[in-house]
Amino acid sequence: MRQVAGPINPRWKAILLFGPTGSGKTPLGQLLEKEGLEGKRCLHFDFGEVLRASAKYKTGQLTSSERLVVENSLRIGALLENKHFFIAKKLLVGYLTERNANMDTLVVLNGLPRHTGQAEAMESVVEVRSIISLDCEPLIAWERIRINAGGDRGGRADDTLKEVESRIEVFRKRTSLLLKYYHERGVPVLPLDVGVKTTAQEMRLQLEAKWS
Repeated sequence: MRQVAGPINPRWKAILLFGPTGSGKTPLGQLLEKEGLEGKRCLHFDFGEVLRASAKYKTGQLTSSERLVVENSLRIGALLENKHFFIAKKLLVGYLTERNANMDTLVVLNGLPRHTGQAEAMESVVEVRSIISLDCEPLIAWERIRINAGGDRGGRADDTLKEVESRIEVFRKRTSLLLKYYHERGVPVLPLDVGVKTTAQEMRLQLEAKWS
């Protein structure tokens, strides 16, 4: 008997929080998940947090070999390259499925994609509708981390000056290219000004003023 193919899975709608480490992406993402945006339910996918949890706990979605890849990436501060994107996809899809995301949910991406290869691979999973660019100079980002301006840096062993500088350099060389990638695809970029003591609520107010 001939089987009838089911419907093609639609992509989740998403916004991407874009900015260097320390710019306040996590506090803003948490606030958007708590309060929503324009009446839409938001789910904040903090890829860094999910990766650290995956490496820490031996049970979960990843196999032992996949956890080794994640552990190595975290240890040397490297990005997951294209050949390992399936790990990121597994974590993202698993997270959204567990949280009962539907087509009306707005996924707030934080830390994924980190380079254009990941952005291309993600197009089968999510549709990025807007880029929320947290404009923050490196010295301001470091000072925000130093004083824990967003309240989200407690217990981060990787927040030494050397490691922060390394992550900012990776952001400059690779992640910053995402703006050009999405601009060429007609995705709007909404810039938010971030200072040393700018709060998530202040960022949200800027976002609401520019959101349409």
